Amino acid sequence: MNRINPLYIALLLVVVFVFISLKLESVKFELADIKDEYKKKTSLAHQVSGLKSVYRDKAEVEKSINILLRFPAVKSVDIETKMKKESILLSSKSIDKNVLNILMGRLLNRTYDIHSFEIERLSETKVRFKMEIKC
Repeated sequence: MNRINPLYIALLLVVVFVFISLKLESVKFELADIKDEYKKKTSLAHQVSGLKSVYRDKAEVEKSINILLRFPAVKSVDIETKMKKESILLSSKSIDKNVLNILMGRLLNRTYDIHSFEIERLSETKVRFKMEIKC
């Protein structure tokens, strides 16, 4: 009885084969999950890079705001502009609502990161506004 029965060896090989097969299936499922996560993260990275290109750098934002403020209808009104480190403040104590409508139409149709926005009605034709645009 010193020899090992070949049936035991065959049974051991079958058990090892089944164990390896089950482990391989679980690794395949993990790989599929990782591929899905990779696709989602790649899609998110493309979206973030698209947003980064849309929200330009500070110099571009300042330049486009200055061009906007030189528009003839807007230039005739006293709009205070304060350039801060992280933002641009636009405000007016009294502005005609039609001019404000033109200004807002041009501001809101562009891609600016508007942080805060306040409008207060002073009379039928005059309003006060304050806006902070992040750079």
